[in-house]
Amino acid sequence: MNKRILMISNIFPPKFIGGYEINAYEVGKFLAGEGEQVRVLSSDFMVNSEGEEMLLPVSRALQGESKGLGSFTPKAHSELYNSWNIRQLANEIEQFKPEMVILWNLQDIGSFGLIKYLEFLKIPTLMYLMDNIFMDIDREGDKFEELERIFGSFKIPENFKVIAMSERLVKEIAEKMKIELKGYKLLPGWVKGTVSKSEIDEGKRVVRDKSKDKVDISHYEDYIRLAGQVDEQGREKIRFVFSSRIAKHKGVFLIPEAVKILRERDYNNFVVDIYGLGEVLVLKDLIKDYEGYINYKGVYQKEEVLEVLAGYDALIFPTWEREAFGLVVIEGAHEGVIPLFTEGIGAGEWFKDDFLVMEQSAKSLSAAMERVLSLSREELSFKKEEVKVLAQKNFNFDNVMVTFNSFIKENFRGSFKVEGREVFQIERAMAYLYGDLPVGELAYDRRELAEKFFKVYSMLPKTVQRLIVAIAKAL
Repeated sequence: MNKRILMISNIFPPKFIGGYEINAYEVGKFLAGEGEQVRVLSSDFMVNSEGEEMLLPVSRALQGESKGLGSFTPKAHSELYNSWNIRQLANEIEQFKPEMVILWNLQDIGSFGLIKYLEFLKIPTLMYLMDNIFMDIDREGDKFEELERIFGSFKIPENFKVIAMSERLVKEIAEKMKIELKGYKLLPGWVKGTVSKSEIDEGKRVVRDKSKDKVDISHYEDYIRLAGQVDEQGREKIRFVFSSRIAKHKGVFLIPEAVKILRERDYNNFVVDIYGLGEVLVLKDLIKDYEGYINYKGVYQKEEVLEVLAGYDALIFPTWEREAFGLVVIEGAHEGVIPLFTEGIGAGEWFKDDFLVMEQSAKSLSAAMERVLSLSREELSFKKEEVKVLAQKNFNFDNVMVTFNSFIKENFRGSFKVEGREVFQIERAMAYLYGDLPVGELAYDRRELAEKFFKVYSMLPKTVQRLIVAIAKAL
């Protein structure tokens, strides 16, 4: 293809919160390896100003709303609309002249405004949905209604294509935003070697203070593979693992009660290890009476995930139903770890196995664990191999990228060119209508102009479009 591709992500490595930004990096690197010119527009989230990453060319000009995103610069007007960020996008498009745009996580960087700007510009755009990026938006709120009055109803524009990780994610977004996602492509998450810290460090021009980068992995020095541990009767213990955020919605606080139920049913040939950050003190208080059965093991580096999970028999993930996917499920399965997960999560769509499914309750979790404990060693080995074969076929990075690449070639053919003047005409018109440019003595009523301009913009001839937006440019 040899296209110029601009990717937009609220966060971009080397720092990250979750899998969304890691996957954005991996896809960007894949596309660059295919010969595409890839550039990234992101924020300065936890990036040392003395270091400049060379993973991919990155502009960190975006501002965020600081909703749980640490060092995001809190200068945004709104979660929905940010004139500064639209201006930065316009700058990137004018300078880089991308032939397509890929949108990743837009939370906290003004998603409504960015999507509308790309709609008005008509640039071919791929929206890659790995989570509900509209989750924090109040669709019925005054702010959203105001933006729709100014810029027209919110929808997935005709110049957009959509890739989603699961049907449940598509359904949730459609219901939340009252929109229909047409012609989307389902692609699951994937398992790769993950982004290694050494790989990131090697890509920097300036080496940063790595002591500020490292996550606590003090647990790792005493980490041992539990294979060979036995219970009082000499039976080899079944090894369960939980690896996710230590938070109520992830279901981790159900584990002590589930273990209690199993103990009351005379099961003692098992152990549960828990990894993750979050409400650790709450967890430690809940598990203090279950020494020998539940262990909090701290955290591990992202690149160690497959190695750590491979030391277990089953993964328990009693998370909330709205889990868009659940990458840890397929990471565990990839290593032959039987995943037990809440019914309805995105990853579950790719397994189709009732043995693995539970409700988000201690009783249901204990029943799922009991199913594993009831297996003979031969049956356990067969089940582990079964999920491993499925995962390594369906969630292999190279296989997923083959499908992804075919989708790009099929839906983003040809070239796209936009005039630099038009890029800023639309940006300035949006800023004016939103109230971020001085009105002066302009006689036009803002609402009236908004209706005349934006609600029928896509149907107007180019000459009329330019005449209208020239009003804003003249300010």
